[in-house]
Amino acid sequence: EESEMIERFMDKIEEADTDKDVIIGHLTTMIDANYNDLMECMRNVQSIDMDLCRAGIQIGHGRQRLRSACDIIHSGAIKVKSLHTKRGKMSKMSETIRSLQAIKGIHQSMMININTGEVGKAANHAMSVLECLKHDSFDKFVALKSIGQSTERSVITIRQKSDKALKRLCSRKFSALDYENILTAYILLDHLCEQMDVDMYDVSDKMADGSSSFYFDSVGCIEGLSQRINRYQLDDIDDCLHTAVTEYIYSAQQKTSKPSDPHGRPGLNEHVDIAEVPLNMLYRHLTADV
Repeated sequence: EESEMIERFMDKIEEADTDKDVIIGHLTTMIDANYNDLMECMRNVQSIDMDLCRAGIQIGHGRQRLRSACDIIHSGAIKVKSLHTKRGKMSKMSETIRSLQAIKGIHQSMMININTGEVGKAANHAMSVLECLKHDSFDKFVALKSIGQSTERSVITIRQKSDKALKRLCSRKFSALDYENILTAYILLDHLCEQMDVDMYDVSDKMADGSSSFYFDSVGCIEGLSQRINRYQLDDIDDCLHTAVTEYIYSAQQKTSKPSDPHGRPGLNEHVDIAEVPLNMLYRHLTADV
């Protein structure tokens, strides 16, 4: 039995060896038949491996460039922000320059209105200039200080011209437009004095003529309007009386003058200029003959 078993094992081994030889033969035949394809596959594998190595290198370079691009983008964002800031400053500067030009134009219009006697418009322009100059953005402009000082001096001139215009209106003249012009100036001047602390009562030799004591007073424009009109009307009445008395005296002297008197005046008054004599003194020249 053992010999039979051994014999069977040997037969199995022999059969396995035979199958092995057959399989190896088939494999050898297949390898020989596909050798070129296998070599091509190996070459492809090597090529793919080299491509992968190159791709790894390119990826490394790409990452470096990406980091560099990120740095450039970051610096670009900073520059863009800086440019936006500069743009905002330039826009603000352009707006400031336009405002300066507008202020200068308003100031020039004010001076023109003062010269033409449009005191209402001049006062309105003066108020606009002074209100604009109070803005914080104009604090660093030294040149604007001269405009502000000139405007404040012009306020005094506007007040003087308004008072003189009112004096002319009180001299038997009526004009609704002129009254409106003066009242507008008075209202705006009071606003400048009360709300913006503009001093329009500082009358100096440079800003006022010899008659400023009559025309100009320290009472508020609207508050002292009635007193001012009363004073101007009384002065106009005084002028009318002075003219009437002077003409009467001249007329009487012409009638009573001697032919040898070249001036046609009596000897008592030959050295007196009656036109320059005040009214209260002029009555003394009225004689019995006159």
